[in-house]
Amino acid sequence: MKDTIIQMIAEQANCTSASLQLDNTLEEDLGLDEVDMTEMLMTLEDEIEQAIDDAQWFDCETVQDIIDLVGSQLATH
Repeated sequence: MKDTIIQMIAEQANCTSASLQLDNTLEEDLGLDEVDMTEMLMTLEDEIEQAIDDAQWFDCETVQDIIDLVGSQLATH
């Protein structure tokens, strides 16, 4: 799942997955805005077939934050 998330973020940020670092900030380093984050959220929810809490999603600041959130979401369902 981690590779899928990284690929999704890379596509949204118009970069390669190899260039992403886990500590990259979504807004500052990758230039993602609220629209980008919303698109990723919907895509990811379709991928994992589960809803993700919007507040937790928009609290994510780094690539690792998203990986951790999805991991915890999958572990509880």
